Amino acid sequence: MTFSVFALLCICTLLLVIGGAVVAAALLWRRFQTDVTVGSVAHKTIRRRGNIGPMGLIRIIEALMFTRDQQTSSTPSSSSHAVGHYAVVPTMLTTTEQQFARSLQDMLPTEYRFMMQVSLHRVVHLRRMQSNRQWLNPYWNRIAQKSLDFVIVRTADTRIMLAIELDDASHDRADRIARDELLDTIMQDAGLPLVHIPTRIMHDRLAVQQHIMPFLTN
Repeated sequence: MTFSVFALLCICTLLLVIGGAVVAAALLWRRFQTDVTVGSVAHKTIRRRGNIGPMGLIRIIEALMFTRDQQTSSTPSSSSHAVGHYAVVPTMLTTTEQQFARSLQDMLPTEYRFMMQVSLHRVVHLRRMQSNRQWLNPYWNRIAQKSLDFVIVRTADTRIMLAIELDDASHDRADRIARDELLDTIMQDAGLPLVHIPTRIMHDRLAVQQHIMPFLTN
């Protein structure tokens, strides 16, 4: 008698588990039908196994959770446009660089214009380089991750005339000194003038012109 009651309880428990699984599968199936990405995963699972089963349910649930996260991350926030993994840099230049840029714009002849924060590899390149293997070249790596504060070009044809580095107090650090020395070596090798303007003279129009004007020739 005791065994029969125990067996009956086991059967009832099994039926409840199966019933719950069926209900969960039905709800998930309805959700997956409205989502192409999730439906594709679930459909492949069902076709491969012949039925949903426990592992199929797990796959569908995982796909649903992934899709929900993707939809959440791609939905624009009401308070900000910066969602996901990237955000816009507030300003391209520091306050000091902005001040110098305004001064530079006023003092340059109309035949020339300047560009800001230019990647070094857009200004100089390797004389001999295999484009599909450049990342293996140590000389390429020296220029790949560096930029120049300002680059002056000729307005008519954007010919590069010279580059400018605005040297503030940070350039007295050992790491910046080493970087500046490397940058000087690279630019000298390329044959392009690199002018260092200390921030202490950046508002002195005559002093700045004395540094850059000798290189502005037609």
